[in-house]
Amino acid sequence: MDHNLHTLLTIGDVAERTGARAGTLREWERRHGFPDPVRLPSGHRRYTEQQVAQIRDVLRRQQAGSSLPAAISHALATQPSSASLFAAVASVSSHRPQRVSRRAMLALSRSIEDASASAGGPQQVVGSFQHRRIYDGCARRWRELARGADVALAFADFDEVGRRESLVEIPIAPASPLHREWAVVIAGESFAACLVGWQWSAGQSDFEAIWSVEGVVVAAAIQRAIDVARAWDPNLQFPDAVTSDAADRSAQAMLARVVNHLDVRPKDSR
Repeated sequence: MDHNLHTLLTIGDVAERTGARAGTLREWERRHGFPDPVRLPSGHRRYTEQQVAQIRDVLRRQQAGSSLPAAISHALATQPSSASLFAAVASVSSHRPQRVSRRAMLALSRSIEDASASAGGPQQVVGSFQHRRIYDGCARRWRELARGADVALAFADFDEVGRRESLVEIPIAPASPLHREWAVVIAGESFAACLVGWQWSAGQSDFEAIWSVEGVVVAAAIQRAIDVARAWDPNLQFPDAVTSDAADRSAQAMLARVVNHLDVRPKDSR
């Protein structure tokens, strides 16, 4: 990967910004291949901002009791290229992303949630809320959706992995793209749909979004969410995502609900 050398950091810079000694970073690199610095022609090491975030994450997890190998595995597993639900969906969707307003995102989200609640049955449920305050406003409804589900995950800027009844709360890593992603993904025997939106900049009102009832798209989003959750805590036990064949029924179930939600002014602040 090409790097702008003017933006790279020396090992001294990284040590100062993370609290990890330069000798410690060299030892981690020798024994674990982490962090993997850019090497200048002179042989000097240079590091990226993403690596600084990963090192901080390793130190935080070590302080919480994780072994060094487990903490490093987590940091590598949750780097931006592997943590994005939007990227997982975009890689398999037959439709291009569209610019969607926040109001439309909310209407689509509510439509998926309502249609899922009506369909019933065992389900896999994933939500990405960006901020804890947004999640707290939806938590009761999501606990209902998660009841009886074999996978139920909520991503937000939590301090640690937690659980509210069946719903497992997963923190968003410091450098993760999930800080800018809104997602509602639900799959069951008779209903499956997903909405994943990417916010280009903080505070922007619109999203680049993909919404779909294609089984392969829904499964890709759920599997990516499961992989990110497992990286946070390998002890979490989830079955892999299953591709649904309920596309026609799902589309019909959502259509009237979308129109209804767009006709009603949203009352909450998401």
